[in-house]
Amino acid sequence: MEESRDEPAWRGHGIGMKTFGRILLACGTLLQAGVARAVPPLVIGDVPTADPGGVELYLGGRYERDGAAAWQVPFAEVVVGVSSWQEVTLELPYVSQGGERGIGDAVLGTKLLLLPERDERPGLAGSFEWKLTTGNQAKGLGSGSMEYDFRVRSQKTWGRFTLLGNLGYTLVPERRNVGFAALGQELELAPGLRLLADVYWRSADTPGEPARVAGDLGFKLGVVEHLSVHAAVGTSLRRESLGGPQVRAYAGVKGDFVAP
Repeated sequence: MEESRDEPAWRGHGIGMKTFGRILLACGTLLQAGVARAVPPLVIGDVPTADPGGVELYLGGRYERDGAAAWQVPFAEVVVGVSSWQEVTLELPYVSQGGERGIGDAVLGTKLLLLPERDERPGLAGSFEWKLTTGNQAKGLGSGSMEYDFRVRSQKTWGRFTLLGNLGYTLVPERRNVGFAALGQELELAPGLRLLADVYWRSADTPGEPARVAGDLGFKLGVVEHLSVHAAVGTSLRRESLGGPQVRAYAGVKGDFVAP
């Protein structure tokens, strides 16, 4: 029987042991390879998941200044499509900050497609990320505590214009939990060229510290089939960069292929 257009993509597709094993194998392989994950290139997240068996690879660099400057170069993300409604990701950044260099906090994540986008409704997805404590806190390369991030993502396309929205909440043990909200857009200016923008709010994890209200502007450009370049630059939207960041910049490339 054909799947109802109003049914979530995951309904009737329970995760069996074989699929679960694939997830663990994919994550384990990426961790051994020492891969890093990025936000490519905005802070806001989209709804679609990677194609089943497909791999998306992002390579680039990120710079952020909020008092002290921090670099993450190389900065990379690997996304593995597990099924038509799920992908897994892994983050293990290499950080340079305050004269210290080394591996930062690893992040393991997954995204589930809850409702595919239709003409009459937006798409909906949920994501979860688990930040580990692999970075050296004493050297300023890690936070020193695990964090658990939950996010709901939605998007709707009208012609060449796509509107995206995110709501999130991060559990931060030993500090204050963090709320997150973002609104973004993609506008197709020409075939293969998209203008990107987002505005986001994130509460502080330390009592008495200001919340962050910031925005980014960027682009995506298809170079050849399965390869594109993208970049974004952003800053705080509050007076005197209250809550940060003073500057946030990302530039990189994206390639996609099907795993053998």
